[in-house]
Amino acid sequence: MAGLLPAANHGGSPREKIQHVFEQVEQQAGAPEFHGCRYLSVQIELKDQSHPASQVAHRIKANLTAFFRSQAEAAGAHDPDLPARQLILVFDGASARAGIQADNLTGLVTPANRLGDRGALRADSGRRQVSPTAEMHDLPQSPIQPATATSIAGRDVFPSPRQGRDE
Repeated sequence: MAGLLPAANHGGSPREKIQHVFEQVEQQAGAPEFHGCRYLSVQIELKDQSHPASQVAHRIKANLTAFFRSQAEAAGAHDPDLPARQLILVFDGASARAGIQADNLTGLVTPANRLGDRGALRADSGRRQVSPTAEMHDLPQSPIQPATATSIAGRDVFPSPRQGRDE
């Protein structure tokens, strides 16, 4: 997992730090020897949370979730646990699908600067109150929206400093 996380002196925005994780898994998934996240595989195969290997795998996955949570909090998310859980779900799903060669991750991770004007993770993000659940009028109009590392179902998972101020 350590190779996935940005260096301590990375200095990037929360968006860039999260994007780094997904870019690393995209790069790793392109290797022929990639078989998915080994820590997720351990937990799936053993099916025993009390097994020492499962406990180590669980702790490592919890650390990645904590990283996502810390970045969500730094970006100003009202409920940083929600985007952290969403991001780990996307991470695990992408890793699993690439690991069984059901999907190729190349191009699925949208560069941070292409997430749009309503991009949620911004270097200049400020805190604001955000409803943890989507209202019907907030849902995307298109029935099919691509998911990215910082957008789930076409909806940004982190607040933009401009959203909600005068809307």
